[in-house]
Amino acid sequence: VHNFFLQTQKPGRNPHFHSFHPPNQPPPPRPVTMADEKVSMEVDAEIPEESEEPQDTLLTLADHQYAIQCPLYSDAEKLAAKKSMMDIIEKRAMAPYYEYICSVMGWPKDEPLVKKMQATNEKEVKKLQDALEDAKKNRGET
Repeated sequence: VHNFFLQTQKPGRNPHFHSFHPPNQPPPPRPVTMADEKVSMEVDAEIPEESEEPQDTLLTLADHQYAIQCPLYSDAEKLAAKKSMMDIIEKRAMAPYYEYICSVMGWPKDEPLVKKMQATNEKEVKKLQDALEDAKKNRGET
């Protein structure tokens, strides 16, 4: 009896599972309910499509550093990543980061660029210190 049972079963089918739709066809679609529509509307309302928050600068720089170091990227992609990285560093006067990335990547430092970024940073620090002193003297307690 045991051999007869195995011989009558189709290979790859579970004899104890009964399907209510024909095999090799997907099950029929479930009807859409009002609850499904409400959930869909709530999810759509939560995700604004056009207002995307820009990526943090340090994450962008880390992405570029990875692209430059990864052997899977082409020379053109590496060059574009380096140019974009340098644009960000110069725009934000990131002198300490520039010195770090030059040491990590083995790039020669552009000393006039470093001095220019350091001067920009010193001006910004001076402006912030002056604003703090003004606030302490003229605006009361901080």
